[in-house]
Amino acid sequence: MKTVVVGPFNRVEGDLEVSLDVDGGKVAAARVSSPLFRGFEQILSGKAPEDALVLVPRICGICSV
Repeated sequence: MKTVVVGPFNRVEGDLEVSLDVDGGKVAAARVSSPLFRGFEQILSGKAPEDALVLVPRICGICSV
């Protein structure tokens, strides 16, 4: 098995790195690392998934609906 690391990709929200485990030409596992903690997950905990479409754009200011 071979591990391929792609990135880091520079994004407004911080860097993103993708790590792939490739076995026989197929992806056996994939991991994504984004070290910048924004806390959206904690804010949305316990809320309906649709609430993310309303709340996150107002907090972030970058993404829009």
